[in-house]
Amino acid sequence: MKKVLLYNPAIGTTDTGDEIVYESCVKVIKEIFPDSFRIQYSSHTPVPFLYHLRTVKHCDFKFACGTNMLDSYMLKPFRQWDVTLFNAWHVGPAILIGMGWRQYMGDPDLYTRLLYRKLLSKEYIHSVRDSYTEHKLKKIGITNVINTSCPTMWDLTESHCSKIPVKKADNVITTLTDYKKKPAEDRKLIIYLLQNYKRVFFWVQGAGDFEYLKFELNFHNGIDIINPGLDNFDAVLNSDMQLDYIGTRLHGGIRALQKGRRTLIIGLDNRAKEKQRDFNLNVLEREKVDLLPEVIHRDIVTKIITPVNNIQIWKNQFLK
Repeated sequence: MKKVLLYNPAIGTTDTGDEIVYESCVKVIKEIFPDSFRIQYSSHTPVPFLYHLRTVKHCDFKFACGTNMLDSYMLKPFRQWDVTLFNAWHVGPAILIGMGWRQYMGDPDLYTRLLYRKLLSKEYIHSVRDSYTEHKLKKIGITNVINTSCPTMWDLTESHCSKIPVKKADNVITTLTDYKKKPAEDRKLIIYLLQNYKRVFFWVQGAGDFEYLKFELNFHNGIDIINPGLDNFDAVLNSDMQLDYIGTRLHGGIRALQKGRRTLIIGLDNRAKEKQRDFNLNVLEREKVDLLPEVIHRDIVTKIITPVNNIQIWKNQFLK
């Protein structure tokens, strides 16, 4: 029985999107290692004392699960993956699954290059979520890497996408992003949705999203609030009402796609832009939000291009 360690980004997070990513990663791991004994540690919080990591020592595989944990400057105090050169030997050798770069950045510094070479497995192929991340790693000599997209998208097959509505629904669910605020554009987003849909739902994906909507953007009425928690979001997505998703939260949108909802991501960072470029995700840049009223009434065809061959190559290495 294989012992599999999962570095979980959904522990110690203020973003429920990390739960969506982790859930998809676990589904993949269960498919590859159905009889495995699984252990999990948080990737966002500092690595525990070595005594507490004694269970890690003899794990057969260690997977770093998704999200934007890679960074060009890992010596700085804030980092998505809280690992250092001091403990990398114990944390690794880690295998990436659907990992992405935190944002558009310069080339990794010397410390970061040394850290990744020490931390990341040299034996297995790493799965990354976009071409940008793939090129970043290859540029520093980590060439055992392949672009598979994020595991949240692996089930967005041609068959699945063909069942997603093309025409505008009566209602819409939206999100905002508390750590990337642009009040002028975000206020327009909400106004356009209120003008073009019968009901507007707002899901609180991040810890500060509700306060941003209510106190900074000053929307107090006319919006149905969906309380925090993935179960609350799923309950609305699984309902029988006509419903679109249009919002700034990437994984909120991908969850909506998983649930068969017509979806338009309002792109505000490298993640959405790279997914649009690589996989044909429907994205409207936030700076072009004035086009939204027109786009809403167009047919929106969902035709995600999943890198099926790369996904299978990555999976097959563990099935030999």
